Amino acid sequence: MFIETVKSLSAHKDCNHNDLSNRLKEISEKSRKDFFYSRWLGNNISKALHTGIPSGNPSPTSIPRAIPIALFFNDLEKILFTVEKHSKITHMSPLSLAGTFFVSFMLFFLKKGKTDPDKIMENAFMEMEKKYPGIKPLSEKIELVLNGKIENISEARKLLGTGSVIYQSLPLALYIQDI
Repeated sequence: MFIETVKSLSAHKDCNHNDLSNRLKEISEKSRKDFFYSRWLGNNISKALHTGIPSGNPSPTSIPRAIPIALFFNDLEKILFTVEKHSKITHMSPLSLAGTFFVSFMLFFLKKGKTDPDKIMENAFMEMEKKYPGIKPLSEKIELVLNGKIENISEARKLLGTGSVIYQSLPLALYIQDI
């Protein structure tokens, strides 16, 4: 997903979301054929890609798409618009979007030269809650994990979602916090 997002951004400065969606569908079909219906893209993602059903389990797997988008653009509004469009191709869960927006805000503040991790995190939560009213309970969950209040990985999975990418996204979030 990370690589496909980079390709889409590079090929289409305007971010052609339909092209990306079609490319993800192709990858989904190929992976199911090549890997005998393995969990590489998973059933929820495949359903979302093929049927457009706006649902799915809470999962942080749209986060890898946010990273190149946040690095590619300098305007926060453009970052958030693009991240939301790309994330909703496969992940409509509010928790998924909250995590994705959070990483986007964090990267935006880092690019602007902010260096205090606590301040970056505080600003990210503040901006996220201003821009997306009603997201506060979700941002509080993310904050619990980032502040080390939840140390058990299974508790974090219950809190942030069921996707196996949690093992990659939590260290990523902690790494970004500690830069």
